[in-house]
Parts: sequence; C-alpha cells; structure tokens
Amino acid sequence: MIDYILHINGRGGSGKSTLLNALNERLGLERTSNYTTRKPRYPGEQGYYFVTEAEFQEKFKHNEIIESYFRKSNSSFYGVPAPTQTGIFQ
Repeated sequence: MIDYILHINGRGGSGKSTLLNALNERLGLERTSNYTTRKPRYPGEQGYYFVTEAEFQEKFKHNEIIESYFRKSNSSFYGVPAPTQTGIFQ
C-alpha cells in the first residue's frame, strides 16, 4: 500500500537534490529515478532510466509513468515512474 508520493520538480541548480537529501536523512524514504528519452550527459550517469521515445510512450500507455512532460530545449520526454511503495521522486 502506498501512503503518499512526494514529487519535487524544478530547474537545474534550484536545490532539488539538496532538499531530497535532507528529506531522506530525516524521513528515510527511498529515492527513485525518472524516465527520460534524452541521452546521458556522461558515461555512467545515474538518476534516470534512459529509454527510447517508443519505450517511453509504451510505458506511459501502460500506466507505468504517472506524470510526464516534454522539454523543448533538448527535445526530450521526462516521466515519473508509477510507484510501488512510498518514496521521494525527483
């Protein structure tokens, strides 16, 4: 059973990770990764599930993504995975 979902969103450098780390220290919640269709910025980049646009659309269609948006600046989709437990999502 999922008690709650906390989703933090904001521009790069706005303090999302700092806030999430503080919340995790205090509450001990699991942090998850988002789906994205953009390419990794560097080898081994973490924090995202890198998928093709077709894979992203399929996951969205099957309710595996609960929120999504398109970023025009890099022509990429981003999506929050459907939770299986209480957690913090960025």
